[in-house]
Amino acid sequence: MRKFRGVILIAGSLFLMLSHAVFAGTVNLPRTGQAKCYTLDGAEIACAGTGQDGEIQAGKAWPNPRFTVSGDCITVSGNTIMWQEALDYAAQLNSGAGLCGYTDWVLPNVNELESIVNVSEPDPAAWLNGQGFYNVQPDIYWTSTTDADLSFFAR
Repeated sequence: MRKFRGVILIAGSLFLMLSHAVFAGTVNLPRTGQAKCYTLDGAEIACAGTGQDGEIQAGKAWPNPRFTVSGDCITVSGNTIMWQEALDYAAQLNSGAGLCGYTDWVLPNVNELESIVNVSEPDPAAWLNGQGFYNVQPDIYWTSTTDADLSFFAR
């Protein structure tokens, strides 16, 4: 009986691990812009042989220019993702004539939001403010992506 329980436990564990793989998708992430490498203590080190982002610099190259500003609209170059002011009033924007020719504004998912961050900048919020965005704060932002492990951020 114990052997049978062990087999069931192992089979169940494998099933759970495989079920996560089934739902995992492929995301074509942009380059992070990370060009430096660090120890676990935060000390900067040479990147050669570390396997860190600063060494590998994998990902899709960012288009140049990165953002296009037209009036109140900011378009992420090479993409259809657009943001204007705060997206927490997307429903209001969608109820009327829309904004920038769109009436389907949504809160971005975590990949969309992270795709505009340049981590090679010491202050990514200030960098975004210099790219046509305004009032970007170095803070936590809402996305449409849910994560039960991070529920303590919900207010």
